[in-house]
Amino acid sequence: MIKIDYTLSVSSPKDAEIGDLSPSKSHSFEVKGDKESYKDYYGGLRDALGKARNTVGDELTKWKELVGKDEEKLNSVKQNEREEEEELEEEEVCMR
Repeated sequence: MIKIDYTLSVSSPKDAEIGDLSPSKSHSFEVKGDKESYKDYYGGLRDALGKARNTVGDELTKWKELVGKDEEKLNSVKQNEREEEEELEEEEVCMR
């Protein structure tokens, strides 16, 4: 039996709420089809690769969305800090 195996290991950001996401996950996809028939074999290989690609893509999308939410929060905090600094600088200029 021929299989496609992969393990996805992701380092989650500090303090990230990962919910039901697992930082490490393994998958295996069996290549179905008759090894004696190139058409069957490559058809099965194409199917297994497609399933593997879609699965890893779905998992990475979930992680990207999680990290994106955390980055938005971080950027929002940084933007607020910048705005406060700019306001203080403007006040200092006006006081001179």
